[in-house]
Amino acid sequence: MAPASVRKVFASRHICRVHGSRLLIQNTRLNLVFPPSGEMLRWARSSSPIFSWSSILSARRNRNTQRGGSKFSSIMMLLVLAVMAFAAFKIVPAYFADYQLHDAMVTEARFAIVNRKAATDVQDDIWKKVQELGIPAKKEDIQVISDQGSVQITVNYTVPVDLLVLQHDLNFHDQADNKQI
Repeated sequence: MAPASVRKVFASRHICRVHGSRLLIQNTRLNLVFPPSGEMLRWARSSSPIFSWSSILSARRNRNTQRGGSKFSSIMMLLVLAVMAFAAFKIVPAYFADYQLHDAMVTEARFAIVNRKAATDVQDDIWKKVQELGIPAKKEDIQVISDQGSVQITVNYTVPVDLLVLQHDLNFHDQADNKQI
């Protein structure tokens, strides 16, 4: 015969499992006092079952009713990820174009003196790159200062980003010169 505390577990229709000398109980609402481990092992090795199939099915049926909270949190997490992906889709191209413009400005500044380009020629080359990248800058925003072996290029512009519920402006201030580090 099973100890009284184990009979309470069986009667409460909770899934229980013997693991080594410990009794593991899922979904317990009772504070049970268990007998010493030797007596529990003797009972667990006997021929009487710990639980029946009806107790398993009822436990699964009761457990299925508690899944609504995880569905809600999963939907909220997917919604947050979708908003972040949309914002990245709108913002990242502006930063990528700025990176490409800055790279072109550094290259142009390094080779401007070697190729003996005038400040207006450098400004025209940068203007072509700005138009190629689709950056909303004016030709007047490109400032080129050429002075005895030194070239400094500065471009200041603003990119408006429409996030459906928020209109945000990204301000970029790029500067490049041909000085060595």
